[in-house]
Order: sequence, then C-alpha cells, then structure tokens
Amino acid sequence: YFILIASPHSMISGWVETELDTAINLEVKGKLSILVIMYKHCEIHPLLTGKLYIEYKGSVEEVAKALLDAMQPSIIKQFGRHRVVDFGGKGGSVNFSVSESGVPQYDIIFNIPRKTSYAGIFWEPLSGSFNAKNYDTLTWQMCGESQSSRFQIKIETKNGWPEKRIPFKKRSGWNIYSISLLDLKEGDLACIERITIAMNDTDCGQDVVEQKFSIRSFNFSRLKKRNSV
Repeated sequence: YFILIASPHSMISGWVETELDTAINLEVKGKLSILVIMYKHCEIHPLLTGKLYIEYKGSVEEVAKALLDAMQPSIIKQFGRHRVVDFGGKGGSVNFSVSESGVPQYDIIFNIPRKTSYAGIFWEPLSGSFNAKNYDTLTWQMCGESQSSRFQIKIETKNGWPEKRIPFKKRSGWNIYSISLLDLKEGDLACIERITIAMNDTDCGQDVVEQKFSIRSFNFSRLKKRNSV
C-alpha cells in the first residue's frame, strides 16, 4: 500500500509529488495500491479520483484502526516498520517492497564511515503481539564490500527478552541469518527494539576507513514443515 495523507500543504510538496509519481507507476504495474486519506480538504491529482479511502471526520484512533483493518491479511497490522534510521552517515537508503508471494520485505543499505561507528535499524510493532502461525521465520541477508571486514550484529530488546549477538564475516555470496518465530513465545518478537550493526575495530585492517554493506530481503516467510516420523 501507498498511503497518501492529503492536505493543502502535503499536496504542494515537491517530495510528495516525487513519491506519488513513483507510486502511480508501481500501481499501473500492479505492484501496490494507493489509498488517499483526506486530512484536510484540498485538490488532489486527477489520477487519484475515486481512490479516496478515508476523510478525517472522526478521531485519529478510529481512522487508524479502520485503515489497519482494511489491510488484512497484510502483516503490516501485526508487525510494521515504524522507523528506520541510518546512523552511519550519508549514503543510506531504505526501500519497501512486496515479494511475488505477498511477503513484505525491506531493502536497507548502510554506510559505516569509520571504525567503531555503527548503524541502527529501529522498528516498533503496530500491535502488541506477532502471529507466528502465519509466518515462521524472520530472515535477513547481508553482504559487505571487503573480504577482511567483520561486523557485529546486536539485537537489542526490551522487557527482559534475551540478547543475541551474531558475528558477520564476508564470504562468497550472501550471508543469511534468521530468527525462528516458532521457537518464540507469543509476543516475543514484539519485544525487539533495535538491531545495531557495528564495525569490529579489532578485526578490520588498518586501511579500512569506510565500509558499506546492505541488508536485503529483510522479510517474513512461511517455511514448509517436515512431517515428523
């Protein structure tokens, strides 16, 4: 979904115009749907005629709930990216897409400018629990530029959920890490507060000043379970 919050100010924003043009092209290709939320009455793009989904006549909470309900069976209602922040300096980017199987995924590119610096991925659930019955794994793939580079991935949590550290070393191809949702109790995934990627100063060569790496297909997936014998 591409959700446009329409108001007299937003509709004259150059950034909104650019994003809207991209969304319209993707909708033509069948890759997303545009929903228009009329926050304050204003003129909208001619191609958006008939796409008005909500007008703010009730409370903000009621409108948000109606919007989330309409997105089912999307995973967005259960677990949505609240914000993604690149702490590593300039050059970072975030893209959201939906795979052919309908699974949400995020393409995130970070730039770490020097040793001991870090980048953080933050997200918060839109509701208090995650339905592991629909999705079995949270998977991400990592790739770095230098074969000698080494990073640490730290999953930080709240409410006392155990912390896990995963070392990353560049190998041929992608490096794949995952969390099995089936091993978690209800609501455990919602306790994850931040993933921090740090450059390990002791494992980097003297010539390493800047490193770029990317996380791709940061997504939820459904595994085929083996039948027990």
